[in-house]
Amino acid sequence: MVEEYTPLQEQLEYAGHDVHELDLKDFILSHPNLERFRGTPQGILSLIDEFKRTRNCPLQPSNHKARIIGDLVAHRRPTVMIEMGGYVGYSAILFGEVFFKQGIDNGCIFSLEPNHRYGEVAKFLIDLAGLSNFVEVMTGPTDASIRNLLSLGFEKVDFMLVGYDNLACTPSLKLFEELKMVSPGTVIVVDNSTFSGNKPYMEYVRSSVEEKREIVKRLESTDIFNMSTILATIDPEVRAGNPNLKYVTWPMDGTGPAWSMVGQIPFLIFGATQADLHRASLKLSNVLERKKTPRP
Repeated sequence: MVEEYTPLQEQLEYAGHDVHELDLKDFILSHPNLERFRGTPQGILSLIDEFKRTRNCPLQPSNHKARIIGDLVAHRRPTVMIEMGGYVGYSAILFGEVFFKQGIDNGCIFSLEPNHRYGEVAKFLIDLAGLSNFVEVMTGPTDASIRNLLSLGFEKVDFMLVGYDNLACTPSLKLFEELKMVSPGTVIVVDNSTFSGNKPYMEYVRSSVEEKREIVKRLESTDIFNMSTILATIDPEVRAGNPNLKYVTWPMDGTGPAWSMVGQIPFLIFGATQADLHRASLKLSNVLERKKTPRP
């Protein structure tokens, strides 16, 4: 069956974005400092920041969050990094620069952006920043992009970033599980657990193996389980995932960041304050260092 991406899903996923952000390309093309910043990631990011200030457009993740995630990327040196919801390419440029500076020449960032218009803007900006060798934008249905990655030989995801309020977060994670692309050693960062779109994700990772197995058993006993994949994209409960993976979550201060793990897979879910982010970054770095240190 051919998978289709419905206009309804696109509207739901991007309801919080301002259409004026689509003017970003024109803004940068007409900027007097364009030629001076061409080929410099920080220069292009500064132009995007200027656009954000003048149009009051929130580009996710925020600058201080992006820097912390960038430190984690540098620490892990992933070969395959996935960005779920690339939007107009801000974070892809930032992380692409990390790949360049760290000499991760065999690595690549795949930015999965369902919205073709945003994807085209992202491709333009990434090329303008001189990072096309490190970042590839894949537009269209997220499920199709994930399966395409597997068909191209990318069988394991080393690092994944999930954008805020991403309604496709949970079904996409379940698909990665089913395809065995998420495995021990994969690091996944979820921008913010407090947004409504990430609520199904939090419920999923907090479910026990037994609870998830029971859900799968109910699904398999009904015809709804065999319906189009697009239904699973809209309703996270329809897709089975791998119910045998155990997620454990530790809230750090009750309301802010929280930890989750699938086997050995660390997750970081960001809260609101910069202090929380700093503590979370240190905590993740310490855990990763302990995992690298051989036991006597």
